[in-house]
Amino acid sequence: MADQMADGHPPEGRTILVVADSLRDNGGVRVALEYARQWRLAGSPAQVVAVQDVDDVALAPVDPIVPVSFLSARGSRFRNTWPAALARLVRRARRADVVLAGSETGIGLLLAYVAARIARRPMAVLVQADLDDSIATWVKRPVQPLTRFVHAHVDAAVSVADSIVPGVVANGLPAERVTVVVNGIDVGRVREAAGLPAVGAPADPRPAGTPPVVVGQGRLSVQKDFPLLVRAHARVLAAGVDHRLVIIGDGPVRDEIAAVVTEEGVGGTVQLAGYVDNPYPITSTADLFVLSSNSEGMPLTILEALAVGVPIVATRCGTGVDLLLEDGRYGDLVAVGALDELSAAIERHLREPSVLGERARRGPEHALSFDVARSARTIHDLLADLTRSRSARRRAPASVA
Repeated sequence: MADQMADGHPPEGRTILVVADSLRDNGGVRVALEYARQWRLAGSPAQVVAVQDVDDVALAPVDPIVPVSFLSARGSRFRNTWPAALARLVRRARRADVVLAGSETGIGLLLAYVAARIARRPMAVLVQADLDDSIATWVKRPVQPLTRFVHAHVDAAVSVADSIVPGVVANGLPAERVTVVVNGIDVGRVREAAGLPAVGAPADPRPAGTPPVVVGQGRLSVQKDFPLLVRAHARVLAAGVDHRLVIIGDGPVRDEIAAVVTEEGVGGTVQLAGYVDNPYPITSTADLFVLSSNSEGMPLTILEALAVGVPIVATRCGTGVDLLLEDGRYGDLVAVGALDELSAAIERHLREPSVLGERARRGPEHALSFDVARSARTIHDLLADLTRSRSARRRAPASVA
């Protein structure tokens, strides 16, 4: 699967070079990998280059058809290896037609920009979350000005939601260089991984006689606000509605979430499940999926919950959530950070599940309208236009005074 890149050569032909920090599993990495997979399936020799080869965390799954290579050896200190890593990336960029940074932050973004400029290749970036929030949360202060410089000078930005565009433009990128392409998923693959039949076929009934299960999923970060979900869970229990809460994922604020579990006295009803390689069987058999985030672009977890037909309660944490749930047609929406509203929505569903249950039954068909292959084609066409524009500028004769 992985071409280790030190002396290897990429496949011949027109190439999209996707650059990531690492293959550390998160929604953004999965999006970039899925686009590369779709481009390969369509005949475009896309490749993924990860700056670092990490082994101390869960890694995103990679389809064998996607060539993956690494700029630095596993376990190496990047501060000592970055010159050689950049040289490798420049060589790769010269053999590609366009460079795409898979995230709006990180060393992959910065190296992709430098390599693209040295190689004289167009460069685009996937912006999958609010730019200001991402930079403030994930970028060390000394590197923030450089990150903002790159965003103001890329050839194109692909935003996953309308709500992200103003921040990208305010940072300095001309609005005409920003294109909104909504994230998509492969509904059939998700349902297959969940052990469900194809959309439209009857599914087995959920098991009866056990307490209802509420599921939250995502990186355990401040952005996801899982403490809010734990406190809402405690309130619903206090109102006399028995249920269990399962939180899938790992991340930097796990200890803080565990502390809230202890503080609320709900250790017996909350499971911090950690990283789960295939979470879909858990989500698909849950009684409710809850997104408690304070900020999102286009959350894949909502799309996946729609695909498996589970009822949804979500915070209005970005226009992407409103778009996916059509302002409540496919799930219940509450204000960001509103403990009373979130608690009431969870309790309301657990006491009377028919309302959200009916909306959830329409979810899989709705999810089909967010087809990842269509999104991939749109981005591919944008990148092809960048390549053609750059080639045309190279061929244009110099003006004569």
